[in-house]
Amino acid sequence: MAEKTVIFHTFETPEGKTVAFQKPTVAQIDVLVSKIRKSAIQATANFTLAIVQPDQRAAWEALLADKPGYASDVTESIMEKLGFPMRG
Repeated sequence: MAEKTVIFHTFETPEGKTVAFQKPTVAQIDVLVSKIRKSAIQATANFTLAIVQPDQRAAWEALLADKPGYASDVTESIMEKLGFPMRG
């Protein structure tokens, strides 16, 4: 039986594509925090790739190849939804 995933956040691109993400674990947030200062783009990309709905991973990778900033947008929204404001 396939594991059921719960959608925590959805992101709609300006082009109208919608991508769904699962709620991150504490461990996933810890990894993000530990790596974000070294390379924010790579850290947010890895974070979002870890929590994107499995059936949308290839589409999300393709979007990130063209628009890597989308990962930062998603990460910021998810962290704010969890109660961690990302902007001053």
